[in-house]
Amino acid sequence: MAKIISFEKMQLAIRKRREAEAHLQSTEDDITAILNDYSLTPANRRWKLENMLMDVDEQLEQYRKELEAAERKLNALVASAEGEIARAYGEFEAKVRGMTVAVHKLTGGGTACMAAGGATHGEP
Repeated sequence: MAKIISFEKMQLAIRKRREAEAHLQSTEDDITAILNDYSLTPANRRWKLENMLMDVDEQLEQYRKELEAAERKLNALVASAEGEIARAYGEFEAKVRGMTVAVHKLTGGGTACMAAGGATHGEP
């Protein structure tokens, strides 16, 4: 389920990027049209270009806010994943310790096993 949601988010991000690229192309076309419109006075050209610049600045501010929100979400996700990994490792470590204790109980505590093992290898 998480992979499906991740895939949908990726598709949404791709769609947004394509829309942004299309909007950028549209903005470039608008700038070219203003620069090539010789019926406009220099003051009118400047006014139109300044308005476009303010619009682009507002869009950049919006993108910055979206990027910061995405970064916060990503940081929260990473912190959550790190916590899950630490918990899983703790559980694994506890299980290994439990199995080690069980093995020691089954083999007689380790020291008796080593004495028996040493005697079987021809040591006094």
